[in-house]
Order: sequence, then C-alpha cells, then structure tokens
Amino acid sequence: MLNLKRFDLIKNQIYEAVISVYNEDKEPTAAPMGVTIINESTFFIKPFKQTSLLKHLTYSKCGVANFTLNPLIFYLTAFKEKNPQGKLPLNLFKPASYVDAPKLKNSILYMEFTVNKVLNESIDRAKIECNITRIEEGNEKIQPYCRGLFAVLECIIHATRVKKYFLEKNFNEAEKLIQLIHYYRDLIERVAPQTDYAKLTKTIIEDCEEWRRRSK
Repeated sequence: MLNLKRFDLIKNQIYEAVISVYNEDKEPTAAPMGVTIINESTFFIKPFKQTSLLKHLTYSKCGVANFTLNPLIFYLTAFKEKNPQGKLPLNLFKPASYVDAPKLKNSILYMEFTVNKVLNESIDRAKIECNITRIEEGNEKIQPYCRGLFAVLECIIHATRVKKYFLEKNFNEAEKLIQLIHYYRDLIERVAPQTDYAKLTKTIIEDCEEWRRRSK
C-alpha cells in the first residue's frame, strides 16, 4: 500500500471525494462524500441514512474514494436524475485494482477500501469506518488554482442541501443556501466568465428554481 504521507493527506481533514461502488445489480454508481482521514490505514464517511450509497456499501462492503477536481463529475454523481435514464454512464468507470468495485476512469488519486464498521452517528446520519487497501495516482491533469473551481464546487455541495431542504419544506434554510449560490455565481462571473464553471453554475441555479416551484 502506498503511504498517505506521499500524497500529503492530513489526519482529521475532510476531503471532498466521489465514492464509487457496485449496487446490488452489479451496476457501477457513485456519490460525492466527505472523507475524513483517521490514520494511515483508516478513514470514515458520514452518509445520510436514507441515501442509496449507505445501502450499497452495506451490501458490497467495499468501494473506491475517487479524488477529482472535475465539477461536472460531482454534479452528475450528486444529481443522478441529470443522467440518461437516471443512471451514471458506464463509460465513466473502470474496475478497481484490488477491491470488487468500480472507479472513475479519470481521477487525481484513488483510495480503494473495505468497510470495517457501520455505526450510528446521529438521527439522520451513519458513520462508516473504512480500511484503506490501496492508494494509487490517477491520470487527471491538475490545473493551476482558479477561484472559480472552488466556487462551483461549493455551489454543487450547497445545491444538494437546497434540494433536501425544499423536500422537507424547510424554506428558510433553502433560501439561505440559494443566496450563497448566487454569491458564488457572481464570483465566477468575475474570475471565470464564459467558462464551464459559469455554465454549470447557471444550471445549478435553474435547478434550485425548479425545486422551489415544486415545493409550493
């Protein structure tokens, strides 16, 4: 197994990743998830209890944490209804090297893992402790830092909660997050206008408006 220190992964720091796993029909699927490093061989994630990711990991007992900076991947894995037939395209994936799970074809870093424990974290969240079996570099190119990347990723993360809040009729919290999304949209228009970041943020705002209409 490759050493975490080689990749500068820091303990107790949450990294945004895309967790890929096979479902019960052996179809590849994935979802964004924060990954917290415990030590050189262990990390944990905290999925909501109603998510399919928790169900799939409980069934398969293994998966891959894909570390990517591609906002479109985060968007498509967070909102699967945006994909044809509501399923992620098979050509996004390839088999993992050491565990029985899929991984993204393009990623900066792959962390293959097995599930050690599934714990009760809170009323609405589980805590999954995972054992790292393999870390390897991917082939995704790393671009120089642009604030637009940070901003669009924050928009996607906020949008997942906006959708949830509107479904729960929690309008105040939903509108607070929409204000933040508009703030990041304005930032992107300054630092990355007419880019894929700007186009994706426009789509996210349209999504939020649609969820608002449906909630009334």
